[in-house]
Amino acid sequence: MKRRALLVGSALGLSATTNDVLAMQSELELYNFECHTLTEAAATRAGILGAFHDLIERAGPEDAAVFYYSGHGGLAPNPRFSPARIGQLPKSFRYLVPIDYPQSTEQDFRAITNHELGWLIEGLRARTENVTVVLDCCHAARITRGAGNPSAKAWRSPPPGIAAHLARLEALGIDTTMDGRRPTRTVCISACAEHDSAYEYTTATGLRISVMTQFLCQGLALARGGEVDWRNLIARVREQVVAEEGMSTQRPLVEGAALRLLFSLDEHDANGILTVALGSPPRLAGGSLLGVQLGDRYVLEAPSLPGQLPERVAFGHITDVDGASAGLALDFVADHVELPAHTLARPIRSSRAALPIYVEPEAHGREQLERELAQFTELSLVTRPEAHEGLVRLSADQRELRAMNTSGITLFTRPRAAALRTSVEALLPFAHAHDLLLLEGNSAAIDREFELVWGTVGADSSLALPARGSTLRSDERYFVRVKNHAQRSLWVSMIEIGVAAERRLLNASYAPEGWELGPDASFVLGERDGRLTGVSSAWPADLDRSKPGCVSLLVIVSSQPHDLRSLEGKGVRSDARAPASANFEFAVAKLSFWLDAAPMPTLDVPEPAQPSEWPPPAKRPR
Repeated sequence: MKRRALLVGSALGLSATTNDVLAMQSELELYNFECHTLTEAAATRAGILGAFHDLIERAGPEDAAVFYYSGHGGLAPNPRFSPARIGQLPKSFRYLVPIDYPQSTEQDFRAITNHELGWLIEGLRARTENVTVVLDCCHAARITRGAGNPSAKAWRSPPPGIAAHLARLEALGIDTTMDGRRPTRTVCISACAEHDSAYEYTTATGLRISVMTQFLCQGLALARGGEVDWRNLIARVREQVVAEEGMSTQRPLVEGAALRLLFSLDEHDANGILTVALGSPPRLAGGSLLGVQLGDRYVLEAPSLPGQLPERVAFGHITDVDGASAGLALDFVADHVELPAHTLARPIRSSRAALPIYVEPEAHGREQLERELAQFTELSLVTRPEAHEGLVRLSADQRELRAMNTSGITLFTRPRAAALRTSVEALLPFAHAHDLLLLEGNSAAIDREFELVWGTVGADSSLALPARGSTLRSDERYFVRVKNHAQRSLWVSMIEIGVAAERRLLNASYAPEGWELGPDASFVLGERDGRLTGVSSAWPADLDRSKPGCVSLLVIVSSQPHDLRSLEGKGVRSDARAPASANFEFAVAKLSFWLDAAPMPTLDVPEPAQPSEWPPPAKRPR
């Protein structure tokens, strides 16, 4: 197995890109990467593309590959877009700015568009699944820089020759009608969100470097030799970047396979795990929004070496909870007196409501089954099935164990020959979905600051629906519109909970910390470039199709950005650090409908589009 990295620093008026590349090279070589660098005059369009193709050609199935870019990032209107092509073409595109970009002409385009970069990443993934992409530039989140004279890394000049260039890309078979989203199984690290700026600055020691790159290298150094995943590492990087003077709007993020261990295909078992924001006192990076409650207890563990069990550092219990974080009282273990970097908190006792389970009296092996169920704090045995929200009924004969919901839908069956614990563990996703549905907001004020409308999308019109009780066919599409009536920005996230308790954060790949809505702005889930297309809910292939099933949609509106991708997974966990302000407010609006299994649903779910008011006014470059 080989580890190879392509590191690019395109200066073009910036002064930190060569230092960025040298810093990344120094750190990656300690991870046993063979690094190829392009800086200064070598970082041309042809040089970058040629080196990327070489990276693809040399990659093998067991190899690890990294592409790193430091330089300007651009965002420009799509010259081919027109009102007549709403929904067919994106309104804008993003691009990297090589050193020879100013030499572009109408027939010789020297930037690298998001379409090309996505195509190159796909080519690399075809050779190896272990791909990591790091973009330290402005507008980085959709391209698939404090103290000491900060400079933004945004490129504002409109690119010449882009229309002819897009036509040439299409002739090569590269799709330019999409927005260049990156593969979900690639680790994609971005210095900032799509419409934000990334910065370079001068450190206290006089080093000119990009802010995100500096803290990323520090994090990689601390994590070396331990089992740390990307989500936890980038959470620490984001915390440090935001804390720098003048950098509060730059929020690095990781998209795609964020639970992977660094430069590995192995993923963290993050069931219920939360990260810890170090400080005095330390705080758990998750509050009431992620289900943390007073009385919850955790064991705090240091990152472990590969193949070793995590080292216990302390036990802690929750002393106070706000919307996005929680206070910890610690009892250190043995000789430990402080928490190391990348400490994780694993729950050992939760005060949250458990999923009610009713075992039919005539169930075969009932006593043994109830003993096994009692081992899980997420599950609660009830003696009577009436009046228990979210109840699951278990029946069993000599051949199989069957779980059904209160609507009579068979959720799953397991052969009795299978291990009983494995069968009971199949109930945990339903317990986690049940817990999520009980989530309540912490602010009545924010609840009055937005308006919510949802409904179905027809061929020529849309139909608004009530918050609950409607029935949709599985081939019907729906929209959700959120209007901000406040004089401040709000952030909107949406989580769909399907018939089989599958959870899907609908903004996970586009805006994992929520779609930002400025004052009086609107966002429409199911709108693409001004056209209402809707989204659909898929019926699980192996689920009982005889009766309609309930689908729920949680619309979470918060006063600050907060990463909720943890709510998709196994229990409550988070990489998101506590926001800069302790006054974190959020509201939860709940929609639900019955989904009719027939006919078969289409699986082409459009990526949620940005609000029509976006992009916001451009930030002034340095």
